[in-house]
Amino acid sequence: GTMMALPPSIANLTCPGGTPPSAAVTVAVNVTVSPGNDVGSDETIVGRFRREAQTASKIRSPHVVSVVDFGTTGEGLTFLVMEYAEGKSLREVIQSDAPLNPLRAARFTTHIARGLSAAHRLGFIHPDVKPANVVIAQENGQEVAKLRDCGIVRNNEESKEDATKL
Repeated sequence: GTMMALPPSIANLTCPGGTPPSAAVTVAVNVTVSPGNDVGSDETIVGRFRREAQTASKIRSPHVVSVVDFGTTGEGLTFLVMEYAEGKSLREVIQSDAPLNPLRAARFTTHIARGLSAAHRLGFIHPDVKPANVVIAQENGQEVAKLRDCGIVRNNEESKEDATKL
């Protein structure tokens, strides 16, 4: 990712529970929509971004990169603040370590299934599950697989409507 100076309206956000920035909480900020580009002026795209961010923010699982906050700043930047899960993608792990130990592969598969289950319990589907969208993070000295890019999750009812349009 790129390090950048954030507008004060993003830099001064607090995490759930009111954790202040001085607590050194590391997050990833995805500024998806800005006012100066075609996307930022398209209300349909901005509205979709907000709906998808709201959907993703409801999923709570240690196996899904969590959405901490989202919104639009006073400067007109539409943003998504996510948990920062440092690690390689599962794709990178497979490329560097293949063949994976069967127990390690089973652990990753279980983690991914648990993340998907958390989304499915809320009626959401992740339409792009692939190794590049899974990060292998280190937590308490253990590898943990976490689904990312859940900002593209869909409500199951919306997916059914889309399928009928084909």
